[in-house]
Amino acid sequence: MANTLAKNVTKVLALLLAMVMLFASCGGNKTNSSGQQVDDNGSVIDGDNNGDGNNTDGNESGSDKTTSGSNKNSKNSKNNKNNKNGNGGTTTTSKETKWASNYLSKMPASVKKKEIHVLMWRKYDAVEKKTIESFQKATGIKVRTTVSSAYATKLAQLIAGKDNPDVVCLESNWPGTAVNCLQPLDKYKFRLDDSIWSKTAMNNVKANGKYYGVAIDGSWSCDDTYYCTYYAPSVLKAAGITANPWNLYKQGKWDWNQAKSIAKTFYTKYSGKKNGILNLYENDTYMLSAGVDFLSYNNGTYTNNLNNASKKATIVKAWKEAAQESADKILNITYDATVLNQGNTALFNSISYGLYSQCDWFGSLTVKGGISGLQAVPVAGPTAGKTYVPYRPKCWGVAKGSDNVEGAAYFLRYFLDPKTNGSTSSFGNSQFKEVFNVITGKNKSHPITRIVRATPYVMDYQKKDSASAMYRKISGAGQSQVETTIDSYKGTINSAASSVNNLIKKRAR
Repeated sequence: MANTLAKNVTKVLALLLAMVMLFASCGGNKTNSSGQQVDDNGSVIDGDNNGDGNNTDGNESGSDKTTSGSNKNSKNSKNNKNNKNGNGGTTTTSKETKWASNYLSKMPASVKKKEIHVLMWRKYDAVEKKTIESFQKATGIKVRTTVSSAYATKLAQLIAGKDNPDVVCLESNWPGTAVNCLQPLDKYKFRLDDSIWSKTAMNNVKANGKYYGVAIDGSWSCDDTYYCTYYAPSVLKAAGITANPWNLYKQGKWDWNQAKSIAKTFYTKYSGKKNGILNLYENDTYMLSAGVDFLSYNNGTYTNNLNNASKKATIVKAWKEAAQESADKILNITYDATVLNQGNTALFNSISYGLYSQCDWFGSLTVKGGISGLQAVPVAGPTAGKTYVPYRPKCWGVAKGSDNVEGAAYFLRYFLDPKTNGSTSSFGNSQFKEVFNVITGKNKSHPITRIVRATPYVMDYQKKDSASAMYRKISGAGQSQVETTIDSYKGTINSAASSVNNLIKKRAR
């Protein structure tokens, strides 16, 4: 008996260690120019993880803290026993695959009796808090939230400690976190045939025909990771630049050459003391804006696009452009999402989080007009005739061992819906809203194609060579050496894809 117990404890500890090591490979927090840690949105992470110190339902109490609500360490053994997959969760007799218009009123009493445990990497913003409060009031369900900036590691710890979260965000955590710690979603609990769900986004977290996460288009909880370009018209005008990127886009003239012209003029005006173009984190924006990444994903399999002559040619051309602009010193990388504040760059390529009214980038904004004085535009591509929008898919799933899977389904249906979470009106200014509607595909007059940023998560999983190191070596090469440098990484990319494909094949069942 004692020997068996010791073996089981050893297995749990070994699994936890393996998961922690795996998740650590996703990369730590970046640092901005002030030495402050920032998350993948470029937002500053406070020492207490932005916790507000209040221990109330639906509101976080700091780093690695949990809000009030019943403790879930004691699982419902009956539900676990009846679940053949061993994933726990309440059962449902419903075979509906679409949500009713009054879906909250149809929530089973058994679901309402249990709390919903949400794992977050930061405290809720004001819009999210209001949404949580509304959900609790409408359903009577307690929402308990654990907050940790060490998101994936905390998830592993919670699962090992039998406090499995019901709701988990997948952004930056596919495929490693999902296939190791999340369960495939039940078709009936989540009503996966309903048109509310964005299959375009969800196909990026799909393996063996099963979805591991859901998303709803137009929601800030899903669509704050599309890329666009920010600028201040007043700053451009002061540098003698009369062209406005948003106007150029609407006229069908916005492309790499236009962006480069603005950047060169700005850089020259200030004798190299201000930046022409800044990319948040990496220079792969050029490759993505050309409509391709090193890797493509489909239902559990990553494919190396360097093995396709046409796609490789597009990749090489894009990196040659990035390499030349880097050599001309008009293109740089930053970890600081606040670079627009003092007008020190002409163009800033970053994620759509900056369009959000709750964005914390612009607290020290000094450009003319404040937040209303900023504008945005889709990222420029090689030609003006086709707009590719780079984005990082952001979906939400359920941890293995969740005790309230169906509750998580109802919660995400409500929490992610733009009609109930304030996403339709929470923009920094009216122009930001116009751009958001374009880059997320809502404005049919300006069609776009989404292009997924997949390579970093696959390469970093293998841990032998980071995507960041590869990107910087390629963009730092002379134009004549770009293709040779890319070719030198072909085997590495193949190996990383193979490792991840094997992981998915082994774990995603």
